[in-house]
Amino acid sequence: MSRKRLLNRPRLLQRLLGQVGVHGVDSGLEAMKDAKRREWRQRGYPEKLINMAVTLADEWTASLTEAFTPPELRETMTRHLYPKGLETAERWITKLAGS
Repeated sequence: MSRKRLLNRPRLLQRLLGQVGVHGVDSGLEAMKDAKRREWRQRGYPEKLINMAVTLADEWTASLTEAFTPPELRETMTRHLYPKGLETAERWITKLAGS
């Protein structure tokens, strides 16, 4: 059974950052993503798994923020949750890669 992505990447970023009025968070999130991508590349994970892990972090954060946070607090919650989204992605990629 294949898993269908709920949102395409541009729409997800719009939803995660734009819709909730999170403009200053974008550069901070991108810096965290870039650092994690570099770390995973150094560990030798395939680029496809890295991209999937980042998508997992994005979607995990977006879904929790939208589901449990009122609009006026979404920027703060996104900042708070995104590192946890990357931790979730870290566990996922480690288990999937078998390392």
